[in-house]
Amino acid sequence: MKKQSLLTTLLLCALILTSFTTLTVPVNGASSDVKILSYSWYPITDPVAAASSGRLFVVGELQNVGTANILFVNVLCSAYIDGVEVARSSNLAFGSNLLPMQKAPFYISFVAESVLNDKSLEDWTEITDVILTVGSVSNTNKDGYRDLVITSEKNLLSGVYTVTGKVENVGTETISDMQVVTVFYNADGDVINLNCTNIYREKLKPASSLNFTATPFTFCPSGAITKHEVFAQSVNPQYDDPNTSNPSNIKTPSTSVTPPKFTVSPSDKGNGLSINTIIIIVVTILAIAAISTILVIRNRKKPDK
Repeated sequence: MKKQSLLTTLLLCALILTSFTTLTVPVNGASSDVKILSYSWYPITDPVAAASSGRLFVVGELQNVGTANILFVNVLCSAYIDGVEVARSSNLAFGSNLLPMQKAPFYISFVAESVLNDKSLEDWTEITDVILTVGSVSNTNKDGYRDLVITSEKNLLSGVYTVTGKVENVGTETISDMQVVTVFYNADGDVINLNCTNIYREKLKPASSLNFTATPFTFCPSGAITKHEVFAQSVNPQYDDPNTSNPSNIKTPSTSVTPPKFTVSPSDKGNGLSINTIIIIVVTILAIAAISTILVIRNRKKPDK
């Protein structure tokens, strides 16, 4: 009976540990589930633009080529001069709850702090190459609001490629936290510019719409733009149990809210245990050891019958 009691206690603790671990470990996707389709990069020489947008600007587009919805994708970028890495930065793509085969734009800006500690870089026009890799990928069972219809048209206003349009809520839910992102392409279909300034915080009721105007970032060349696409998505509300195998009911390609900026090392793929999980494991092991010790001491003190 003594051994059975101890074994039962250890088994119970093990089950509790497994439960906590399952709840705290994020669902990490594989970097191979995301494909970078195209990108462009520009040194920013104008001091005013550089102060607000960084010294080097990278813009591109990626696609969910996996089978699960993706909550977010972190894109890593390294800048090189003649094959030597001199700076590093990263950012999240514009996209929340990306369905399989859905696309999302992204941008990455480099600031002075992006330069590696053992390198010096005064003239960002000396950059000869930038290389992008997919960093951490997080899967989700959430399905974003799909009932947004976008209409847009291009105009040349004072020689500037300008997009005007409307986002309409054709669903039954009142939504908020919506953002409109316009992506500009060249004749080869490569992303060369974008606009992500149109952020709407007010609620968008069913059968209502919002107008928007988008122009390319002025610090990126815009003369080669031949077409555009507009992405819009609200992350509120979200729904469980997405029909990921049949995304045909999407009204328009969509992306999401402005992502927070942060910098990570390219070696950080986000696939390890979280610090909370490690703490739980350590605490649970200590608890098991303490319970085992107490049981052993109590059993020793009991007189044999």
